[in-house]
Amino acid sequence: MPRLAVTLLGAPAASTPGSPPFALGAKALALLAYLTLEPGPHSRESLATLLWSDSGDAGARASLRQSLKQLRHCFGDAIVADRRTVQLVGPVDCDVLTFLTAARQDD
Repeated sequence: MPRLAVTLLGAPAASTPGSPPFALGAKALALLAYLTLEPGPHSRESLATLLWSDSGDAGARASLRQSLKQLRHCFGDAIVADRRTVQLVGPVDCDVLTFLTAARQDD
């Protein structure tokens, strides 16, 4: 599985080794950022509400499916989803997580 690199400080971007940053829609990038910074499984319902609360239930679920399709196309098995939950798995390099780790160690 390729290592995923997520940059959130400055212009947000996501890539895998040897590839330029992927062109992701704003909501797909927001979903990826959330899954990166809040590890573990998240219910589809909570993600749809978080990112598409203004779209109604059916519209929010459809938008979540489209964003997941886009993320899976770019990152493959790093995005794991079933009927109820979604999570990011595998190694992820993220500048925000690196910063937070360094800040905690500096205490």
